Parts: sequence; C-alpha cells; structure tokens
Amino acid sequence: MAVKFLISVIVVIVLLLLFAISRALVQPIWDNVKNKKVPDYEGMILGYAGYFGCIVIVCIWYYYIFG
Repeated sequence: MAVKFLISVIVVIVLLLLFAISRALVQPIWDNVKNKKVPDYEGMILGYAGYFGCIVIVCIWYYYIFG
C-alpha cells in the first residue's frame, strides 16, 4: 500500500511537470521581425507528443493501481 502511494505521488509530480512543459511548447512564439506571434510547428509537435505521453502515463498508472 505504501509503495503504491509513493509511486502515485511521483507519477502526479511527473504528470504536472510534463503537462506544464507541453502546455508551454504549444503556445505561439513572438517574432521580433514581424512584431507578432507566429505558430511554432516543431514546438506544437513536441507539445502534442507530451500530451500523448501524459495520456500513456495515466493509462499505465491506472493499470498499476487498479489492475
């Protein structure tokens, strides 16, 4: 029981960090030449990959806790 609790705490911390980084990568960046925000397509790909990683981690965590 204690091991599942410790793993759950670590998983929640990792999920929060990964979600925050993914959220930051999806945002458009400021272009100094055009003086406006432009989309960063590589960042969007990495951000969506991070969201997918969050979903995979949640599925594995659910299987570990309830499986």
